Amino acid sequence: MAGFADLLCANAAFLAAVHGQALEWHLAQRLEQAHGVDMVLAPLIEAAMARQDGAAPALAMAVLVAQARFCQAQRRMQWPLGELPQDLLRIALGTLHARARHDDAEMQSRAIIAERSLRLRFDAERGRLALLRRLVDALPDPAVALDPLQAGPALFLTALARAMGAPREDAALLTAPSHVARLALVLRAAGLEGDMVRQHVGVFHPEALVPAALGALSPHEAAQRLASAGLGA
Repeated sequence: MAGFADLLCANAAFLAAVHGQALEWHLAQRLEQAHGVDMVLAPLIEAAMARQDGAAPALAMAVLVAQARFCQAQRRMQWPLGELPQDLLRIALGTLHARARHDDAEMQSRAIIAERSLRLRFDAERGRLALLRRLVDALPDPAVALDPLQAGPALFLTALARAMGAPREDAALLTAPSHVARLALVLRAAGLEGDMVRQHVGVFHPEALVPAALGALSPHEAAQRLASAGLGA
């Protein structure tokens, strides 16, 4: 349907989410090229698959499959509607209806059929982002997912967004050079020790200097500094 993609990208929330997906893909490529981190089967996902307790192995396998689909879609520069979070799906369907009103009866009928088919198949809890959140929450210590080399890009961004209490696209922005200080403070606020913070920041910015004084801050103090700067934690 002509113009549909343009209308979607005119929506600020949808555009931010698309930008976040692009940043995640770029991060995945960086981690693979610079550190050999598999963008599909990261060590933490492999370890969860090998666990003998509870539902962790099945959940980790579902994450593996979803992550493989994500990588394939990114290589094709696609984002399947069925993989959208529920709020973005509502935006997409509303945009579809708005666009269809300007088309002939046949195109309007196709739009209605496409929406019904999508609604029948859509399950928010089986989407990649929901599966990633569930796997992070199922870890014995969710803080281990803040190690990008062990967690891989997808789990790391999910855990970082959880620690920040912010959307994943905001978490993805923290890996940019202009946000080194904020990334370090968020990791410290999440409870990581100073040496671990420096190690994790160094994965993205080997040349960055994280002040030694950061380790003297308590997690609460780090969170307060983020809040006082209006950055959140």
